[in-house]
Amino acid sequence: MLFLVRAVYFLLISMAKKSVKKTKKIGLAETGTGGSRVTDATKRKLASLSGNHCANPNCDKRLVDPNTYVDVGEAAHIVGGKKGAARFDPAMAHQQLNGISNLLYLCANCHTMIDDDKEGKHYSVELLTKWKIQRERKDQQLLSEGFSLLDFPELEKVTDWLLERTPSFHNHDPISDFRLIAIKNKIIKHDLSKESQHIISEACSRLDNVEQFIKERTLENSIPPLLPDRLKAGVLIQYYGYLKSGQMGDELFTSMVEYMRRGFIKYAEQSASLAILVYFFEKCDIFSD
Repeated sequence: MLFLVRAVYFLLISMAKKSVKKTKKIGLAETGTGGSRVTDATKRKLASLSGNHCANPNCDKRLVDPNTYVDVGEAAHIVGGKKGAARFDPAMAHQQLNGISNLLYLCANCHTMIDDDKEGKHYSVELLTKWKIQRERKDQQLLSEGFSLLDFPELEKVTDWLLERTPSFHNHDPISDFRLIAIKNKIIKHDLSKESQHIISEACSRLDNVEQFIKERTLENSIPPLLPDRLKAGVLIQYYGYLKSGQMGDELFTSMVEYMRRGFIKYAEQSASLAILVYFFEKCDIFSD
């Protein structure tokens, strides 16, 4: 039975790796019409910067489906993407139109509301830019506060959530090789953005807490369930799934951040999820290739 359990574990990881090797990089789908297309990669980055909240300060709705954890927000243009669109500026280059700096994350209702204001009388470029900056700064501040507040209860909730998505093991023998790989080397090799580096830096300040929590929780069980290995499996399976879809570098890291955060509402729990992600970012082979 123990052999079978171990075989299932390795089979899951092996299948995920093989599927990545057989899959060519897939072009990302695009959203939008009429010359104002925004790639899925850009939308995911925008959602991450906004903390999956509507940028309208009078709304601030959390844009994650509570049942499926799917992001339901929309990428809205600050300067309109085509002639006749709200706040259209023919002088703006196409690549600028669809760049992060010209987009803000909104719920469907707020997106419709600002685009119905064709003349920009109520929702000007200046106002929407202000919304964007405020929302992104707010998310960064709340995440930082969350890192300072996270403790064992938050880490426990995150590990329970991750374990629900990971196969169970009941073997006393370790089955993983936890190798310490320099985080800075991974950051350089995969050209991670300053936003991703900021998350990693914040999380690194709490890695000792994660390590201690995992050790203590493992010792609490009369039959150790290989907690570190199960958590590692949960992270790796998701990682290889994103690789299979063609994601790489900062886009891939952003997707991992989004996956870990979206299951939690409280910022201390979101920060705990990112601390666990970065713990395994350092301890195992994700982003080592």
